[in-house]
Amino acid sequence: MSNNVLTVTQDPRGYIWLGTENGLQRYDGTHFRTVWNERADQVLLKKMAGC
Repeated sequence: MSNNVLTVTQDPRGYIWLGTENGLQRYDGTHFRTVWNERADQVLLKKMAGC
């Protein structure tokens, strides 16, 4: 399993979002949370890419 980071962005609440080959990870300044929902991945990655 690879966690190569493809994109990084920060949302208005200050969370850092990492788009990886295996989904999304959210960093709150202390902890990482993995988001595996494929639909959420597609929506957020499109938003981060400016599509």
